[in-house]
Amino acid sequence: MTTVIFSHGQESGPWGTKIRAMAELVRTMGCGADSIDYQGIADPAERVEKCVHECAAVDDQLILVGSSMGGHVATAAAARLRPVGFLLLAPSCLMGE
Repeated sequence: MTTVIFSHGQESGPWGTKIRAMAELVRTMGCGADSIDYQGIADPAERVEKCVHECAAVDDQLILVGSSMGGHVATAAAARLRPVGFLLLAPSCLMGE
């Protein structure tokens, strides 16, 4: 089976309208769906670590989806998790100095 993990943006929550709609769609396709709660974590690096930690427990093919800052989180986590795919929605790309 495939599990889709959603990462929300800085100002939103784990089960906002957009994520609920996408989760419903992927479930109709036979995939599992979950969303990580980053509320109260402002530091993007901490969000990436939380994503990597929570996704390490997924014993399925993994797809990461991120919106806004969640797009940055999904991209950074993908480098370590090696998902079968990822989707970015209006990603906030954070560049190092």
